[in-house]
Amino acid sequence: MFLEAAIQHEPHPVWKNIGQGMIACVRGDEAAGILIADELIVQREIFNAAEIYNLCGDTKKVFALLQQAAANREPALTEMKLSWAMSSIRDDPRWREIHQTDGIACYVVMEFMELESSAMVNRNQSVRAKQSINHVS
Repeated sequence: MFLEAAIQHEPHPVWKNIGQGMIACVRGDEAAGILIADELIVQREIFNAAEIYNLCGDTKKVFALLQQAAANREPALTEMKLSWAMSSIRDDPRWREIHQTDGIACYVVMEFMELESSAMVNRNQSVRAKQSINHVS
């Protein structure tokens, strides 16, 4: 009940949809969960759809989606090791294959570096803006 209430307060429609799909699978309503996962696939939220499929127990589909996400270098793959929804398949050899796919580790590092660089630029712009305001005052 708490999860459903929390999801109802989620302002972002995609995240709300992901949460509803996860809850449906955890509660045993696989049909509803899969329906949402398939909507996410259309929206190109492949990794999140794979999480829902995993919670619904369809590991064959999970690995097909993860392969697709790896081939597309989907940024959400950076969540692979952290996703609680994927914890049940981390010992599967296919999991390691996908995680070790050429370029994935490098891509994850590059994404992190870009985020760090962007954050640094934003901090520098903020400092300059404050200095400009102080100089004008």
